[in-house]
Amino acid sequence: MTTEEEVVEMRTVVDLTRCQGYAQCVFLAPEVFQLHGEEGLL
Repeated sequence: MTTEEEVVEMRTVVDLTRCQGYAQCVFLAPEVFQLHGEEGLL
């Protein structure tokens, strides 16, 4: 029996007015978030 992975697409929106700037999102989900430069979230 073979298993197939289900692909789920999702859009993530970051509210930068609520972001505290600790970059925890990058450490928790590096495949989703990237830092651009020293502070910018990409």
